[in-house]
Amino acid sequence: MSGDGDLRTAGRSRLGGAQTGDWLEVHQIGGGPVRRGRIEEVLGEPEHPHFRVRWSEASETLHYPAEGDRVVPRNAILEDRPGG
Repeated sequence: MSGDGDLRTAGRSRLGGAQTGDWLEVHQIGGGPVRRGRIEEVLGEPEHPHFRVRWSEASETLHYPAEGDRVVPRNAILEDRPGG
């Protein structure tokens, strides 16, 4: 984990380095629970990425990143599980 609290792989920028299969965590306005979704497609340019995301509640949307969003590499989720 990097010093600023974001989860990412070495050399991967905070959002511009996101890849299909990575997870996106979004903090909700008003302090609700963190929303997590799997990145199904990376769109746009690396400097201005946006994503097609399948959210944990089974909806799918286009998401334009905002302050506080973070990318969690796909293998980090498995590493957090016991025996993973």
